[in-house]
Amino acid sequence: MDAKEKEIHLAWQIWSLIWRLNDLIWDRYEQPFMKILSNKRCVFVQDDTDDIANCDEPH
Repeated sequence: MDAKEKEIHLAWQIWSLIWRLNDLIWDRYEQPFMKILSNKRCVFVQDDTDDIANCDEPH
C-alpha cells in the first residue's frame, strides 16, 4: 500500500469512527438534545450541499 492509499484508508477509518460515535452520542442523549433544540429559535438555510440549521437561544 503506498502513502496515498494509507492516507485514504486512515481517513476512512477516522470517518467511520466519528460516524459510530455520533450514533452512540445521539442514542444516549436524544431526549436532552431534543429538549435543547425545542428551546431554541432555528433558521434553516439551504446551501449547495445541505441544509444548515442556525439556532440561537430564545430572547
